[in-house]
Amino acid sequence: MFRRKLVIGAGATLVTALLVGLTATAQETAPAQKAAAAQDKVLKIGVLGVMRGPAASWGLVNKYSAETTAQMYNEKGGVEIGGEKYKIQIVAIDDQLDPKLAVAGADV
Repeated sequence: MFRRKLVIGAGATLVTALLVGLTATAQETAPAQKAAAAQDKVLKIGVLGVMRGPAASWGLVNKYSAETTAQMYNEKGGVEIGGEKYKIQIVAIDDQLDPKLAVAGADV
């Protein structure tokens, strides 16, 4: 039980550290929606790990921790970078415990 809490806490800490240290790229919305949704800028954060098979619990804990932390920030209006607010979007990539897929996933 202690180990599970430690892993979940480590995942949440990692996501928080990424939020603080990353620079953002914004995505533009469609022109018709642009005026209605002024805060549709998105900060994408990748989570790379094994998410199926016998070792899936390790990668899924990181994915779920990242999604939960992103949801908490988004509920507060997003994260501020350079004076602008960004919503956080988690992009999960399953490397299937294969080093070649992990390298390919890191290039995405």
